[in-house]
Amino acid sequence: MGRFTGPKGKVNRALGAAVFENRGAVKALERREYRPGMHGQRKSKVSEFGLAMREKKKIKMYYGLHERQLRRFYELASK
Repeated sequence: MGRFTGPKGKVNRALGAAVFENRGAVKALERREYRPGMHGQRKSKVSEFGLAMREKKKIKMYYGLHERQLRRFYELASK
């Protein structure tokens, strides 16, 4: 398990923010504002839990961390 090496533009569009700031990924976010995938254009209500998970995913992608690493850093910071 290494760092994320997949399509960065797709991640930007899925999260709705410029997490990866290379030119192609930012361009992809500008061109299409809807989520990637076959059903990406459909608007759906997102719960509070869903919003929290999306923010957590943004942090994990931005810093290139896995779940355990993020949890460990959170524990260290909260002490």
